[in-house]
Amino acid sequence: MEDSSASPDVAISLPMGRAPDEIGVRVHQALDGVGGNQKEQLREEVRHLLGRESAQLVEQVRAGASGLEVAHQRASFYSALLGEVWQRAGGEGAGENLVLGAVGGFGRGEMSPASDLDLVFF
Repeated sequence: MEDSSASPDVAISLPMGRAPDEIGVRVHQALDGVGGNQKEQLREEVRHLLGRESAQLVEQVRAGASGLEVAHQRASFYSALLGEVWQRAGGEGAGENLVLGAVGGFGRGEMSPASDLDLVFF
């Protein structure tokens, strides 16, 4: 039987299970070496990464990828990105009894190009 007192006080609940490994690896590599205390550098790297990822998704659509496939990939990208940023902000040490969750299209793993990120913090 598990000891419930050993569970972490912080959790992240994003649609990460849908993230293909290649997306997570790409996001991790892009932000590798940028610590949470390097806010300007992290912000700049995230901006560049967002631009590259958006351009790549546009190319996939032009090459004939389905809209639903691209919507899933976009959600997976944001899930991986938020996971990386969360870790750089302290991960499980970021706050006591804090949960970051995804709702709406993002929570379902379907984000159109005009979708926003619907997040909840508990």
